[in-house]
Amino acid sequence: MFARFDKSAKLVVIGALKAAEKARSPQIAEEHVVMGLLDQDDSRAAVVLAPHRVPKDEVRRAYRDAAKVGGMSQSDAAALKELGIDLDEVIASVRRDHGDDALAAPLSGRRRGARTRGFTEDVRKIIVTAIREAQELGDRHLGDEHLLLALLSSGTVAADALAAHGVSYEGVRSQLVQMHDK
Repeated sequence: MFARFDKSAKLVVIGALKAAEKARSPQIAEEHVVMGLLDQDDSRAAVVLAPHRVPKDEVRRAYRDAAKVGGMSQSDAAALKELGIDLDEVIASVRRDHGDDALAAPLSGRRRGARTRGFTEDVRKIIVTAIREAQELGDRHLGDEHLLLALLSSGTVAADALAAHGVSYEGVRSQLVQMHDK
């Protein structure tokens, strides 16, 4: 799978692995991939992200906040609202009936020294989407810019956290097409 990854994408994966290990997570999750992306400073995604100055601590906070509500993103909440479901009301009810930590992510149970292994299902989907993005842009290799596009199209906490700083799928794709045409 990684044969098509260029240097920038491999560095994102290495950064994601380090972030997962630091968090003592058993798998590399979406939040670790975002951290790996934000660590880059000499890549296509870095060039696109630089003007937005996305602070890593705010991205981490977005994930902590999402974990308090069962991992729901703002996009998820908006979709539920369109269906007439008030997420805040549901969360209050669950907390009232089951305790304040009822929606918190379970502890990983990972022992000190245990290794982080593999990707979560969400990250596997992001990689598949990134491969499609690369193909649509006519690129032979998968770069960090394709991972960024995949994250932005996912409607997840990553997309919300980046959007809060003006980073959108459409804007990034447009910039990449312009860079590609040069």
